[in-house]
Amino acid sequence: QALAPLDDGDRVVERGVEVEVVELVETTEPVGVDVDQVGAADQRGMHPGDDERRCLHRRLEGLPPGLNARASMTVTAGLVSALVLAGPLTGTIFAHGSRDVAQVALTFDACSSGGANRLDEPLLRALEAADVPATIFLGGIWMERQPGAVRRLAANPRFELGLHGWDHRHLAKLSDALLRSHFEKSRGVFRALAGRDSVLFRPPFGIALVRDARLAAEAGLVTVTYDLASGDPDPAFTKEVLPRYVVKRARNGSVIIFHLNGRGHATAVALPGIVAGLRTRGFAFTTVGAMLVGR
Repeated sequence: QALAPLDDGDRVVERGVEVEVVELVETTEPVGVDVDQVGAADQRGMHPGDDERRCLHRRLEGLPPGLNARASMTVTAGLVSALVLAGPLTGTIFAHGSRDVAQVALTFDACSSGGANRLDEPLLRALEAADVPATIFLGGIWMERQPGAVRRLAANPRFELGLHGWDHRHLAKLSDALLRSHFEKSRGVFRALAGRDSVLFRPPFGIALVRDARLAAEAGLVTVTYDLASGDPDPAFTKEVLPRYVVKRARNGSVIIFHLNGRGHATAVALPGIVAGLRTRGFAFTTVGAMLVGR
């Protein structure tokens, strides 16, 4: 939805809160903005217009604690493709979206674990055919071994991409220095292959301590876990069981985890039923980034 033309100093109402437009910038790059911490989250977001994109500073309510410092995002056709967060993020871990909104985020991990550094091609084809937004977290070693897959994922505007550690070790086993280096290496590989940056991070095994989330925030990354594990690595979760399990347990704001590196035994054949079942229950599909900024 295009924004109406605005000038600096104009006042707009966003979700019932009147705010001032502090600056409009004609650029496609995310721009950070310092804001007062008033218990709500401020953002400056890029929104597509008819012939241009403009940058609007607005205040949004409903983000998790710790995300009310400094933020910007890029939105293209309603899909968040980049999110930049800074400020006093001291261990924030995002596990689910608003419980008041009937939407879910399908997420997929491409883990750098053992010999399973492959692409589940049938699952990716099923996801592409489903034509729903998805957030995909890519391991560092997995990206090195699957450069073509990273480029393919990055080229799909429905997919939001994040990082998933370097070698899938438990973060508790890593020193501060090593964890920082893993962040740097993973982002470097991602930038080289995807042609853009990534600011979302899912820890291996979905386990992050406050220290891990703090170091991620210092590196400009938002730590994302989940609130609904699909169970797809379990062979007992067949193509019949998996849709029933996921659809029954999904809640408003659920972040649902699957696997894209071959660990999901029946995920590819079950995905159409999962998508259909969630739609029947009234859920819309979104990305983690969109949930973070309250869209």
